[in-house]
Amino acid sequence: MPLNASISNSGSGPQNVNTGNGTQNNSNGPGAQFIKFNFFRVDPSINRQADKATSLQKEKADCLHSLCFPNIDVRRDDIAHAYPHTCEWLFHTTEFREWRERTDLPTHKGVLWIKGKPGAGKSTLMKHTLRHCQKVFGDRLIVAYFFNARGDGLEKSLLGMLRSILYQLLSQDDVWYEHFVPLFRDKEEKHKVWGWEWQQLQLKEFMLSEIQKWQLKPLLLLIDALDECNQEDVRAVVDFLERLSINAVNARATLSICLSSRHYPNIRMERTLELTVETSKDHGEGINTYIRETLIRDNMIDPEIRRKIGTEIRQKASGLFMWVVLVVAMLNQAYDKGRVETMQRTLEKVPDNLEKVFNTLLSKDGPNKAETVLMIQWVLFCRRPLKPEELVATVAEAGPENLKVLNRLIFTSENVQKRITSSSKGLIEVRKGNAASVQFIHQSVNDLLLRNKRLQTLDQALGPDPISATHGRLWVFCRSYIERVDPTLTSEEHIRELNDNYPFLEYAANHIFDHAEKALSGGAMQETIVQWLRMRNDRFGWWKTFLNTSGEHSYSERDKDAGLLYVLSLRGSQSLVRALLELEPNVNAQGGGYGNALQAASAAGYADIVKILVEKGADINAQGGFYGNALQAASHRGYTDIVKILVQKEVNVNAQGGEYGNALYAALYRGYTDIVRVLVEKGADVNVQSGEYGNALYAASAAGYTEIVRIFVKKGANVNVQGGKHGNALYAALYRGYTDIVRILVEERADVNIQGGKYGNALYAASAAGYTDIVKILVQKGVNVNAQGGEYGNALQAALSKGYTEIVMILVEKGADVNAQGGKYGNALQAALSKGYTDIVKILAEKGADVNIQGGDYGNALQAASAKGYTTIVRLLVEKGADVNAQGGEYGNALYSASAEGYTEIVRILVGKEANVNAQGGFYGTAFQAALGKGHTEIVRILVDKGADINAQGGQYGNALYAASYRGYTEIVGILLKKGADINAQGGFYGDALQAASAGGYTRIVRMLVEKGADVNAQGGEYGNALYAASYQGYIEIVRILVEKGADINAQGGFYGSGLAIVAFSGDAVSDGIRNRIQSCRSIQYSDFEDSNSEEVQRLVSELQSMWEPGASQAKPAALQSSSKMVINEAPARAQPWKILGIRP
Repeated sequence: MPLNASISNSGSGPQNVNTGNGTQNNSNGPGAQFIKFNFFRVDPSINRQADKATSLQKEKADCLHSLCFPNIDVRRDDIAHAYPHTCEWLFHTTEFREWRERTDLPTHKGVLWIKGKPGAGKSTLMKHTLRHCQKVFGDRLIVAYFFNARGDGLEKSLLGMLRSILYQLLSQDDVWYEHFVPLFRDKEEKHKVWGWEWQQLQLKEFMLSEIQKWQLKPLLLLIDALDECNQEDVRAVVDFLERLSINAVNARATLSICLSSRHYPNIRMERTLELTVETSKDHGEGINTYIRETLIRDNMIDPEIRRKIGTEIRQKASGLFMWVVLVVAMLNQAYDKGRVETMQRTLEKVPDNLEKVFNTLLSKDGPNKAETVLMIQWVLFCRRPLKPEELVATVAEAGPENLKVLNRLIFTSENVQKRITSSSKGLIEVRKGNAASVQFIHQSVNDLLLRNKRLQTLDQALGPDPISATHGRLWVFCRSYIERVDPTLTSEEHIRELNDNYPFLEYAANHIFDHAEKALSGGAMQETIVQWLRMRNDRFGWWKTFLNTSGEHSYSERDKDAGLLYVLSLRGSQSLVRALLELEPNVNAQGGGYGNALQAASAAGYADIVKILVEKGADINAQGGFYGNALQAASHRGYTDIVKILVQKEVNVNAQGGEYGNALYAALYRGYTDIVRVLVEKGADVNVQSGEYGNALYAASAAGYTEIVRIFVKKGANVNVQGGKHGNALYAALYRGYTDIVRILVEERADVNIQGGKYGNALYAASAAGYTDIVKILVQKGVNVNAQGGEYGNALQAALSKGYTEIVMILVEKGADVNAQGGKYGNALQAALSKGYTDIVKILAEKGADVNIQGGDYGNALQAASAKGYTTIVRLLVEKGADVNAQGGEYGNALYSASAEGYTEIVRILVGKEANVNAQGGFYGTAFQAALGKGHTEIVRILVDKGADINAQGGQYGNALYAASYRGYTEIVGILLKKGADINAQGGFYGDALQAASAGGYTRIVRMLVEKGADVNAQGGEYGNALYAASYQGYIEIVRILVEKGADINAQGGFYGSGLAIVAFSGDAVSDGIRNRIQSCRSIQYSDFEDSNSEEVQRLVSELQSMWEPGASQAKPAALQSSSKMVINEAPARAQPWKILGIRP
């Protein structure tokens, strides 16, 4: 018995009989128990599949992460939910119904454009529309983007919109993801080492292309606040959405677009449905609902007066929901201070213009007006959105000595919220999201403050240039805040403590130079700022340490020796750079990760600073830093204007060094064609060897930069130079299917027969990838169509193994050898058969392919086709003269393979062509045994009718009848018996068919066999005889059949010695008839038990013998229960009789 088997014995008591080092399988219940084997070895393929699934999940997460950005959906979350029943009117308008039902598409292309004045409630309406669509359009993908002029760069850009839309689409739909992920993989493969970002054009073109694929799920796209997009992007967004809608309609794809904006006089789409919010009567009803539900209710207010106030509010609102919200709040506050007359007077004074309402709020004098002005200035001109506690810290009156106390007292979430609302007159709100920040309640507030000298009105001291003056004021605050800190506190622990105690310190340190630059560029505080630059050394080192530990701008270990000029150049502080150079003219000072100020400015893309530095004598060829020199930095980052500045100053375009070796390589890694052209025209060496790809032409070819390849070959690049992963530029281009580049290279005499690379030769690579156009180019240039190489042996096998029919025809027409041997499949015919490409098999046969050629796993083409069930191909091969009796391969012959796999029609074809039905081969021995071993009844019948030897010996089961009985194939057993199968033929694990059927519990088969004369007492096999097998397995009905047919119950065999012993100790019930047969037995042999001398054995056997003696008393001995069952008592002494009797497993 195998070591890893578990033995379970039959019986009624608890059992624990195990052996081996595998997991045990014990039984604690009555009934038959079986020998079981452990199959817990994990198939390595399962681990590989799990690893692959994990890898794919990670790839998807990485892909989505590349599209995501901070605050990607914060604006949508910021917008308040619509007040109940105030926005439902939209869904009943004619325009919305037409858009929803997509009627008259040619006139509007599925686009609904909702327009309105500032404050009309468009964003709230759009958020409500999104929620409505999510409930109603369950069959569509629904994505939305809300532009935010008060957010960061991506929140108000076309690129941000595209990234957000695709992030949502890829998250929701596998088809969109599967189509997009190749772009991600390409980016990762090319640029992962150096980092990369999605570009606007690539994402636009992807969406415009994909939307034309009709099989995509219907898409609904909502875009809010187009007017809050960057001005330079607005027209591009509209053009994109219009092209998207047109492409969808032309492709009959379902796309619905709903967008909202202010009224644009000069930007429009040719075909849209338009709806104006403030002029809609139904919108007015929504305003009425809001007034009715939110205007203060009080028993002291006459209902008629309240109704009149509400009517006047609605009339003055002119459809502006924001105006209503502000005014209702003002009226409710007025009533809190007096009587209803106060409300009426307040309403009379409130202007009917939203900006004037803002003016009214800001014009109110009060004890905290200075704080109000300062808060507004911070929110208006902060360099990043401020956290609520940061904003309050800017207005809290506290010196260094009591700031910690103040921090503990006021910087609670509730206190901060209240102070912001109170001091800002309700014009500043706390923005939701992962990191809370503050913003104006509406974009209109920003617009108001920057128009009509509103800043000067608020703060008379700002002068004629209020913006630069305000930045000067903010710079002063940042400076004073930083100077509260002890500059000797530089450890990480100290800096963490400083951040905890000084909530504004991080912002101040990060943006003090930004505010100084804005102030100085506008002419504000020049002397003060210059003096500060002169005296900066006492805190500059602390400043860098602080930012490296906790700042937004990372100054790593490599920047610890960076000077102030370097830092200002890297940050783009043009005015500060100019001022510092007047104080400190060392323009070539070394230090920092980029080596010097010129390389830092070049890497950051600040062309004006580069000009200043060059004019002040910066060494344009200075070596050092990450990129090696300034030219390489500008080239890799794509700053064409900086490259032009440097080459005009006669920079060395071939200077070596840095991350990419030289400037030319740095530029082409990112595909910056204009920069490559500038460098080549200035003498950059196109044949220089360097970098991962070996040479520039290879790199451009591998990346698919067609125009750059043209530039290189025009300048004399060597098209056959070796290098890189794929060997040469030609291989690199065709590996990715860049047909235009391949054409350029072969026109420039690239060697089409050169050997090398992963695939061995160019034709093989193109054929394996299915690049038909490239194959045509290569054969036109005289490529050797029979060149050997690669996994498949040659180009022909590579093409036909993938089913590329057109390429196969091209190659065959050009003289490819259809009988060439070699490769994965052995020959072309077998390669075509690997996937059942019938048309290709026909082509090969017509071109003279030898249908009997040997090779491959299946030995020959006919066996391969038969094994895979390709009926049409089998018929074709037979008609072409394939030998139906050819031996070899995995199955031995074609008939065996078809029979084993159950392909009835193929079997008919083969036997119709005189296939030898008794040919030996394969696991089962013959086709006949293979068919019955798998239970293919119809095939068995066909083979028997064709003369299959039903008594042939061999194979796994020894003979046919045994195989059918072992498998329980009743119908096949019947066929074999009818055809005269030897019923007692020996063979197999169980010795003969009867024992096999008995062990398997196949009652019908056992009955058929004994009725046909099977020897019920035949000895041999695993169990010794059939009765023992049935008894051991607990098949009572089979035991009855065998006993009634004269089976010897004392016949020896198996572990227990006899079937009787099994019955005695198994606890199984037996019928009276069987018991009567057992009672005819004169004795039970003591040798049935190991411990035959034990008192218990002797007593039990004596009781049974006394019962079985002829004419014995009918009194039942203690060992027996009831008149119809014979079992062993379950008394403690006999609960486990096999143990008592010393039976050892």
